[in-house]
Amino acid sequence: MCWSKYFDFARETGVDSKWFKEQVITIHRRCLSTEQCDNIFSDKMLTNCDKKLPKMHIRDDGKIEEEKEALHADFANKFIGGGVLTGGNVQEEILFTVNPECLITMLLSPMVFYFIFILLNPKKKKIYIYIYTYIYMNETIVILGTRQYFDYTGYGSRFQYNGLHQYQLRESESKDKDSGESATDTNNGDEKVDVLRFCQKKPNRLATGIVCFDALEFPGDKQIQPKFLLRELVKAYVAFQCDEVLLADERFGRVIATGNWGCGMFGGNKQIKSLLQWIAATLAAKEIAYFTFAKFEKDKQLSKLSEVVNAMVQKEITVGQLWQALCNTNVRERFTYGSKSLFSLLNERLKLNISSL
Repeated sequence: MCWSKYFDFARETGVDSKWFKEQVITIHRRCLSTEQCDNIFSDKMLTNCDKKLPKMHIRDDGKIEEEKEALHADFANKFIGGGVLTGGNVQEEILFTVNPECLITMLLSPMVFYFIFILLNPKKKKIYIYIYTYIYMNETIVILGTRQYFDYTGYGSRFQYNGLHQYQLRESESKDKDSGESATDTNNGDEKVDVLRFCQKKPNRLATGIVCFDALEFPGDKQIQPKFLLRELVKAYVAFQCDEVLLADERFGRVIATGNWGCGMFGGNKQIKSLLQWIAATLAAKEIAYFTFAKFEKDKQLSKLSEVVNAMVQKEITVGQLWQALCNTNVRERFTYGSKSLFSLLNERLKLNISSL
């Protein structure tokens, strides 16, 4: 339904219109060199990091894409787009469905080439497997300038199209066909209206951004081990560290809108992932708007997130102190074999004095 509506929009607006001819979308593959990784993420550097953890903006309601002027997280599959073309309806697939221009990324990601080669040469898999390229732990993809065309309700099997996403054009734009404004199929049930903002230094590119970063798949108990903590920390940092030159606009991108990265089908621990993303954002000089999706959270892992964050901020806990606590052998063993949550163990280790834990 969404994609047929997109083509309706293109037909009504006109593929020769100013909107489609001049709109710029940037797909940027970010990579941190081995030297940079060693400099930033050596055990010594992390342990001695004295950056204080800033306040985290915790959102128990709403959707990631509703955070204004923020970079929105895509909890990516290492195959960018995941199952968006084969019926998948979880976070990344929904994001690519309501932002159809994100689908271009699937053609540019090297992961897709493996399947093309297998399809064309089904009997020669061993020859082409060496061309198959992973998105390594020090790589992420940033998509800039796409537009959310549709609203939706539900998640997974309950996902439903809910009308065109409504925009108010910037004052200097005229509301005609060339501007990309469609007057049909509006969603009258929701009066929320976004403003189409364009980049200050790239006036033909919308001031929107999506950071795509893949999590460990089915990490189980090993996710608390230092090498796996480091893998996730590096991945999140590379995704979050988008500078003003790349964004071409100083007004947006200071906040990362994210949530339970890799904690659905991939089975990640929400407490671990929330803290690692907090550290990554601090190192990248960004703020975090963390969407807990509390009303859908059956295990209540993040019910104490606000208390833990506030206690750490009040106590002026640094990146180094939190990293040392996460990597502590006693914490790791008690988390793996005991019954206490990570938040409870950190409450003891960092002396946060949270009575409810």
